[in-house]
Amino acid sequence: MHHLRSAIRRSAACLLLLAMLAPLSGCLAVAAATATGLIVAYTKGDTEAVVEDDIAGATAVAKKTLAELGYSVIQTEPDGVEQLVTARTPTDKRIRVTISPADNPRHVEIAARVETFGDSAISGEIIARMLDAYRN
Repeated sequence: MHHLRSAIRRSAACLLLLAMLAPLSGCLAVAAATATGLIVAYTKGDTEAVVEDDIAGATAVAKKTLAELGYSVIQTEPDGVEQLVTARTPTDKRIRVTISPADNPRHVEIAARVETFGDSAISGEIIARMLDAYRN
């Protein structure tokens, strides 16, 4: 089931990237995709991104980002090959950041979800701040 979910996530992320790059010429599109090195998508309540890091490094970035945003990190736990970081907002909404291996062994997928059905504003801010940490 995990492989199917990962395949769906990757497909959605790739489609989003292709849609954004479609208006660009071929070489410019490849350069833009290569220069960013990042793919971000919002699917079914999760905001997701792919970054160049390992699971331990991305977990540290997730915990630091959540703390900087004023969220209380309450648990960090391995879940098979994934790492889960659970936090709470000041209004007690549960946030889960999942870090899992990507197809490229030098990359990981990060996904943020708020509560059961998602909150794109909060999860988008978490992913955006994590990506900012990688750019700096």
